Amino acid sequence: MLIGVTGEIGAGKSTLAQIFQDWGAELISGDEIGRELLEQEGLTYRLLLAKYGRNILNSEGKIDRRKLGKIVFSSLESREEFDGIVHPPLLARLRERMEEAKKRSLFVVVDAALIVEWRMTGEFDKLIVVVADEEKRIERIKRCSQLTDEELRDRFDSQLPREAKIPKADWVIENNGDLRDLMSQAERIWRELSRCRGMRS
Repeated sequence: MLIGVTGEIGAGKSTLAQIFQDWGAELISGDEIGRELLEQEGLTYRLLLAKYGRNILNSEGKIDRRKLGKIVFSSLESREEFDGIVHPPLLARLRERMEEAKKRSLFVVVDAALIVEWRMTGEFDKLIVVVADEEKRIERIKRCSQLTDEELRDRFDSQLPREAKIPKADWVIENNGDLRDLMSQAERIWRELSRCRGMRS
């Protein structure tokens, strides 16, 4: 069974996906694949360097994600140009890993912020959308990053609103509580997934 986990930035979708991994699911992270593409000095790295210049690199010659993000999220045009470079190879690698994982695992969880934007919802057996109040999302992000309020706003604005994602979901998790509350909601969904998997066997 292929399960997509998506939602708002800072809502806790990756934490939810990791909980499912702890319970036996195989996890595929869209963000991790994106990092691989930026870190490897392959075609995507070269195309980004050609587009944005060496000012996006850190002292070690690697792409600095924050420097790149300031450019990418500065306007819709910049974001579309970036997406045109990065998304095709990212989606190709993501789909390749999904196919490989389905052959060996009963549950495959794909953690990706843009599943709805990529129009991939039909490729999943089940879709979970994680949302949270904006204040809570900002609080969580600031605990683990140095993004400014302006950078956060740019990232929030880059995603479709929750109203566009919730209708696509099989389950919606409102993650405004603590980890215990999230795990309680996750357990309910995991039981339902297990029951659905058993019926299909």
